[in-house]
Amino acid sequence: IMVGPGALVGTLVPCDSKNTVVMKFPFPANRHQEKYVVATCTGGSQRFGAMLKYAGYDHLIITGRAKKPSYLKITDDNVEICDASTLWGKAGPVQTSEHLEDINKGSTGKAGVWAIGKAGETLFSTAVVWVDGISTLGMFGAAVLGSKNLKAVVSLGTKGIKVANRKRLMAVVNKVR
Repeated sequence: IMVGPGALVGTLVPCDSKNTVVMKFPFPANRHQEKYVVATCTGGSQRFGAMLKYAGYDHLIITGRAKKPSYLKITDDNVEICDASTLWGKAGPVQTSEHLEDINKGSTGKAGVWAIGKAGETLFSTAVVWVDGISTLGMFGAAVLGSKNLKAVVSLGTKGIKVANRKRLMAVVNKVR
């Protein structure tokens, strides 16, 4: 899975919350093929992309598979794989998001959270990823996270974003608004 928040995510530019996700499906395109499909989707987020950028990351690439149910937690320079066995098979994406937001608050506010439910855990092909409690990541994303034993991805950053020419950016933002 490759995640790339847009170039202006986390700035004051209106409508800047889009994240592009490229992923390889965890199963063949159909049962008669051996080839896997790579897909791209774009989804909005309220916090996930901005918090990823505030943590200092322009892209996130997730490879491999966790040995047990886990969630990925990114807090500035600290990236860790955390145990999610108490959530796996029990909590839906909404409950998972709320729980992880509650335990991962920071000085910059709530963490951004992607979460899956039981459908994603069981690799249901059209299961979706719940993003920041307001949006979804489109079909297949939850099955991809489930195939990696990932219940969620949490991002929380405190570094902010440096803008080369703040006055010029604000002039463009004000014109757009």
